[in-house]
Amino acid sequence: MTIEQINGTTLYYEEAGAGEPLVLVHGAWVDHTTWDAVVPRLSESFRVVTYDLRGHGASTLDPPDAGTVHEDVADLVALVERLELGPVNVAGISSGACIALRFASEHPARVRRVLPHEPPCGAYLADDSEHKEPLDDVGEILGDVARQIEAGDVAGAAQRFFDWGVVPWDDLPPATQVLVAAHANAFLGQLRDPDAVDLDADALRALSAPVLLSEGARSLEFARAIVDQFALVVPNAHRFVLPDAGHVPHMTHPDDYVDMVVEFVRST
Repeated sequence: MTIEQINGTTLYYEEAGAGEPLVLVHGAWVDHTTWDAVVPRLSESFRVVTYDLRGHGASTLDPPDAGTVHEDVADLVALVERLELGPVNVAGISSGACIALRFASEHPARVRRVLPHEPPCGAYLADDSEHKEPLDDVGEILGDVARQIEAGDVAGAAQRFFDWGVVPWDDLPPATQVLVAAHANAFLGQLRDPDAVDLDADALRALSAPVLLSEGARSLEFARAIVDQFALVVPNAHRFVLPDAGHVPHMTHPDDYVDMVVEFVRST
């Protein structure tokens, strides 16, 4: 357990293993512990760094809904520098995938490979008439979730969000349900951040590092469609479909996720 003062906030991180550096960026509603099922095996091949985004877990932010994706990227840059990691492999899940891609596109010299799983960047489907209705549904659901959080119904908001597009709420252990609900206000901040799930297409087109765009065969159609659009933008993109998984394969199918990561790094 290590806590550092980085960019004016307290940032918590953990390290395991040795080898090429691999930084894991968690998504919304959770903290670094979401990676617990994959760190033991990944640390057999990599120097693995997990950390809590500001406003999550043991990383402080007051108020917790005040963070921005730009601060998240700056924190990641500072953490890589503090640990003297050099160019890193960086993997992210969901909104963590957006952070990983933004980090890579804004700081290409710091990146070896990028492994984003289902970045929820709906703007890439904005002009796609085929997906207009699913995108409208997403906007309505997220609006409902935001209103529930603002009304103080954090457990209800978390359940609505997870039942919709992550994993069934009742399948989560009670401790995980508590963890998720505790991050509702941080998620509200993400919803209010206009750049949270937006990315510069021109910067992505200039990215030379190998990028593994992964998706779950059991994920929502619009999530897979976004990955399709990224594949058209990123020049050195590779695709991988986890056949039995959905939006959080590192939690539901950890061995499959680890196998995918290790094979990609070995082959590129």
